Amino acid sequence: MAPMNAPTKLTQMEAPAKPAQIRLTRRSPEYWRVTIDNPPINVMGPEMVKQFQEVINALEADEQVRVVVFDSAVDDWLRWAASSGPTLRVF
Repeated sequence: MAPMNAPTKLTQMEAPAKPAQIRLTRRSPEYWRVTIDNPPINVMGPEMVKQFQEVINALEADEQVRVVVFDSAVDDWLRWAASSGPTLRVF
């Protein structure tokens, strides 16, 4: 009978990847769609803020973007409240 190897000790656990709470879809170079998906009510926490900033950085860096549509994967839960910051243009 062959000798059994001792089990290897785990030195690092890999955390499961966090699901995207904000998805960016580039429909064309000029038209991007940003989908907020953080059920049940799209609450903006630290992870979503980080993902949202990444989207904003990508938008600011791309001169071809002309239209950005924000939508929600959670039915009836897209609410905006802003007291300061950049102006959103709605067409």
